[in-house]
Amino acid sequence: MVSLGQPSALSVVRAETAAVDRLYAALEQRPIQVESNNWVIEVLGIHSTPKGDAWVQVRLADDPDLMTVLHLCPRATADQAVAALAAWMAVPASERPHILDVMRVLRHSGTQEADP
Repeated sequence: MVSLGQPSALSVVRAETAAVDRLYAALEQRPIQVESNNWVIEVLGIHSTPKGDAWVQVRLADDPDLMTVLHLCPRATADQAVAALAAWMAVPASERPHILDVMRVLRHSGTQEADP
């Protein structure tokens, strides 16, 4: 029996898959410039939660040691993720966190990409 007004489990899974696919397409092989260095983002994996959060493991193609996990809340965009990654790259390597909360990084860095 189908309950009207409630999304089916299949439609929820399809929506989550579409969101992950869009995020992957927006980040994979995307160029990023930090100071005078040019990098290319590689997405290693994406995990999404039922609440809409996404956890994205990325590395920079030219230096596989430059790897982190981005946490995107449902309102965070791929552009904001790139801006947070650029802010992360500007921090000395020994001080970089292993997990970046995209919106928090942007608020603390004063980047204009952050939500008001």
